[in-house]
Amino acid sequence: MDITHQEPEASKFASALAIAYMAIKQFFMVGLVVPAVGAAVFICLTSGFSFTEASRWLVEEQAAAQQLGAATLPDHLLVKTCATPLREVGAVPPLKAVVCDEWITTEIPVEAAAATTARGFAMFYLFFVLAGGILVMLISPPNSARVRKHALFLNSVIARFDAKGGNRE
Repeated sequence: MDITHQEPEASKFASALAIAYMAIKQFFMVGLVVPAVGAAVFICLTSGFSFTEASRWLVEEQAAAQQLGAATLPDHLLVKTCATPLREVGAVPPLKAVVCDEWITTEIPVEAAAATTARGFAMFYLFFVLAGGILVMLISPPNSARVRKHALFLNSVIARFDAKGGNRE
């Protein structure tokens, strides 16, 4: 059976499926693949392309946390913060104020630390989603020729399925 002489219903169904497939593929690329690759590249660049350096950083952070000791309150962490007063928002700090002179140890709830860290992760993820979206649209913008190609392929699959006695209903 020639796919050019099929009923319009199968063609509309194939076109809708082709558009859905392409949209899902683009969202998958932008939402998962690009951020995962971006995070991996970021870790590689910051660790000098060395698994040892990446794991050394994690172990050093753990050792620094253990040096602070245990918090006295349950569900709290001890963190080291700068005791130097904060500068005004929007003001450029003097060179001496960039480096902290005095450090203090404070207890903060785990939830507050998690919320602060989550904001950083969310911004990191959104950066890669936006950059990935732009990259995907530049590399493979949606066009009618690609939709037509996928629709023709799906039409042939539907025709073979119908020829074997399959029922789509």
